[in-house]
Amino acid sequence: MASNRGFWQLVRHDSKLRPNRRRPLPRRWRVAYGVVVAIVVLVVTTYESAHNRVPITALNSAWFITFYFPIVAFGFGAGVTAHEWRQNTVGWWLTLPVSRSWLVGAKVLAAWLKSSRLFLYVYAIGAVLGLYSIFLSTHALSGSAVGPFLLTGLWWNGVLLLVSPATTAFGVLFSTLRYSQLRPALPIVWIVIGGGWWLLSSHLKVAASFVPSITSSPAATPHWPWMFCAVAASWVLALLFTGIASLVLREQVNL
Repeated sequence: MASNRGFWQLVRHDSKLRPNRRRPLPRRWRVAYGVVVAIVVLVVTTYESAHNRVPITALNSAWFITFYFPIVAFGFGAGVTAHEWRQNTVGWWLTLPVSRSWLVGAKVLAAWLKSSRLFLYVYAIGAVLGLYSIFLSTHALSGSAVGPFLLTGLWWNGVLLLVSPATTAFGVLFSTLRYSQLRPALPIVWIVIGGGWWLLSSHLKVAASFVPSITSSPAATPHWPWMFCAVAASWVLALLFTGIASLVLREQVNL
């Protein structure tokens, strides 16, 4: 029971970690950049929607931009793990009274939760911009337009979120290898990443056709069997990467 509490305490701790910067950007500049980006996006959306009738299929396809979010999940996984070495807390971390598997699992889960929050924010922003565009284009918010658009984004981003555990766990594994005695093997890992990315990119047309194919009846899309297999494979790979990272921590990391 105590180890269970320790695991969830680690998850809470890791999910609150912030990126480490030697020269952190002042808050006022972060706010300024955010305001400028928001204004640019709003102006472009307003202009395009007011001067061109945006078809619902085009709006549905706009969700495809989040296809690269699993790569962001990789960054979260690598970042929360590298944090221990960058802050010189790796000794404290590895001597905690929990198993290596739980240490790694807490990192993976915390990074995945951070990815989930980002997915939620992006979906909310995309939904607001999409509804705004629909209203400017049609001067109304009809269910026939709003429903498919929101449902498309929900299911598409949901699928991406469910396949991201593999890239999250791989990020944790990557950072673990980077700070272990197996660091010379990193070029091989990059070759594997490049090959996997090439294989994934070769199937972009299948993924792209999935987005606009979702309507108010998501089960109607012919790609659901493939999506189910992708989700299942992602969780299996996440468990595999977590196990390998735990083994590396136990056998190849010196304090």
